Amino acid sequence: MRRIALLLAVLLFGCEEALPMRDAGTSVPVGSAAWDDTWRTFTAKQSIPTGQTCAQRPSEWTVDLDSREVRYSGCFFNRTMSGTHVLSPSQFQTLRAALRALVTSDAQCLADSTSFEVRVETSSGEQVLEECGLVGTRVAGFADVFRLLRSVVPEPVWNESITYLSATSRVVFGSFCPGGSDSNWLVDLTTGDFSYDACTSARARGRRTLNATERSDLRTALEGLRRSTRTFCGADKHELTITIPATGAVWADDFYGCRTDWNATFVEGMDPVFDALRSTSHEAPVEDAGIDAGPYPTGPAWPSSAQRVEVDYWRSFLSPFSTCALPDGGLTNHSTWSLDLDSGVIDYAVCYAQEHLYVVDSGVLSPAQLAAFTAAATTLEYVPWMSPPCSNDGEIDRFTVTTDASPLVLNQSGDYCPVQPIGFRVQSTQNPRAVLEAATHP
Repeated sequence: MRRIALLLAVLLFGCEEALPMRDAGTSVPVGSAAWDDTWRTFTAKQSIPTGQTCAQRPSEWTVDLDSREVRYSGCFFNRTMSGTHVLSPSQFQTLRAALRALVTSDAQCLADSTSFEVRVETSSGEQVLEECGLVGTRVAGFADVFRLLRSVVPEPVWNESITYLSATSRVVFGSFCPGGSDSNWLVDLTTGDFSYDACTSARARGRRTLNATERSDLRTALEGLRRSTRTFCGADKHELTITIPATGAVWADDFYGCRTDWNATFVEGMDPVFDALRSTSHEAPVEDAGIDAGPYPTGPAWPSSAQRVEVDYWRSFLSPFSTCALPDGGLTNHSTWSLDLDSGVIDYAVCYAQEHLYVVDSGVLSPAQLAAFTAAATTLEYVPWMSPPCSNDGEIDRFTVTTDASPLVLNQSGDYCPVQPIGFRVQSTQNPRAVLEAATHP
């Protein structure tokens, strides 16, 4: 009868009043350890407050502490998701410490708030630890447990507001198609407009409209993209990137997660997206392609709101003078300049290879030097998408420009090839990097 009375009280008044702990007939003092290290598997559930689109499905995790495997399903990032994750040693240690910190409590809980529970099957029956409720032991300290559990669920990068994308698959070495093996696609998911210049079994270049099934398959693959925490690289796989022209966002395959110089968000789940793109790239005669760039950027590339620019320059390894000796004894073909466009303050580390000179310093450009750089930068123009393939000699200038909006990445090389598949391809009549190279020469 007492249990029925309590249930009626909760239905009528919420859980504004403290609910007493429930146990198997023994009294557990408040503040006692709630977790038993002999428990090896458990199910955790987070009930979501009303107002989220998938609130009808709580977030659930099943954890095996011996294998460190976590299976999750339910409502995450305001969408329904499921998957499996294996805890790293550091994640496992953090979770175990959080579980050991759980203590019994008589704290109050509020109606319509997020609530947590952990269920453990033991030899003596099911043990229930809960933040609010009537069937288990009231416990405090769930925040750290569920913070760790939520962190193992990879964040989706795709959202329904994205309607247009550019995708690139760059071959690391070798060529399997006439005219090069790199592939490029432009997709309008609203209209189904689809342009491609791809190396499938042969060179395929064309433009067509995706049918409803093809569009649905591509959307499904895109919805599977998840932010990755991988920081190491594999070898010899195609370099896969997706660019969202409306925002300048760049997603790169986490197979090359060590490439911090790509200035991209690394994601998992790229292969199904590119499988879908390749499967819809029907072979067509190149001269009949009828391709245009759609909303891909054209014309002047340098933004009027530019505030700061990071310039990276990689010399071609094919050049007779391509590298400089570093102070630690290594070699580099890479030069960098970091320039504040308002003050002219500049930091730089430059390889003057012909003079076997590596210079690391800082200073301030004169008004004339700053004006010369700006004049050269304004000659940068976007290279038309799907320009003819060309050789890859490894030389590239990259300008990462800070503006009022998101950073803009512009790539230029001597023959305008997309040597590294991040950002947009540009060309210029005056190379802004050459202005900085001259200005910072000792």
